[in-house]
Amino acid sequence: MLFRLNLAGAVVVDIPMRAVYADETSNLKISRIFFAFLGKNLRNFAKRIFYRYFLRDLNLGSLELVVGTLLLAFGTIFGATQWITAVAAEQAASAGTVMLSGLPVLAGIQFLIGFFSFDLTSVPRIPLIRLLGTERKAEVSAPRQVATG
Repeated sequence: MLFRLNLAGAVVVDIPMRAVYADETSNLKISRIFFAFLGKNLRNFAKRIFYRYFLRDLNLGSLELVVGTLLLAFGTIFGATQWITAVAAEQAASAGTVMLSGLPVLAGIQFLIGFFSFDLTSVPRIPLIRLLGTERKAEVSAPRQVATG
């Protein structure tokens, strides 16, 4: 439900309330549901990113996510292959090779940090009911012009 509300742009508010239990004991086993819960949350996270940043809107966050992921993947894969090659040849990697793998990793991390910052600041803060209530009040209080003729 929280996933769907987030996609709709709704503001969700936590309302504190005390849990009152009688003689019941919980039969919840964390070890049994942990991986299913984690998998479903990761699936919903990927769907939210796809829906919000690629399907419904293409914005700066979309660009930062794609460029950051590509740079980080290239730097990591290139660096790992060069490191394995250098270890197999028992030679030190050149400074250029290290920089060619390190700079894309750093730039990719920076782009991903920018994406997460964009994602966190795009969270709606005003409940939809307040927005709708304000519009309705404005419609009611505005004087209507009546055509005379």
